[in-house]
Amino acid sequence: METYLKRINLSQLLPFAFCLLVSLSSCVNEPNLSLKNHDVYEFADIITNPTFNWNATLLATLEVTGLETPNVTKKTLRVTSLDGSEVFFSKLQTLSENLSIPILLPTSVTRVKVVYGVIVKEVFIENKTIKFDYLTVTE
Repeated sequence: METYLKRINLSQLLPFAFCLLVSLSSCVNEPNLSLKNHDVYEFADIITNPTFNWNATLLATLEVTGLETPNVTKKTLRVTSLDGSEVFFSKLQTLSENLSIPILLPTSVTRVKVVYGVIVKEVFIENKTIKFDYLTVTE
């Protein structure tokens, strides 16, 4: 027996130790064991976290504050994605009129671009509201 142990060297032991280490470290506990798998036959049978929101869209309110001018000015008011690839709202709008209108947005959108002529602003959606005015800030 003693001669057998002498013949085992470190190079033979390392691959075995490595395989043992990898196999033991790859075991992971199953999360949410309290949720048992069950058969799902209808949409209503799906069990989710109570805070999960199934909606893919958000109904937000666009609030535009009008700006009094001596002349009537009408241009297209557009609400788009930040890159302009998606248009969420478009309307011919008089500069002096206030506007409050609901628009449907994807839930993933947190900011939008609002365009009125040469006025372009990126606006955050806060409390399901997009607030826009025509005034520009100059530094």
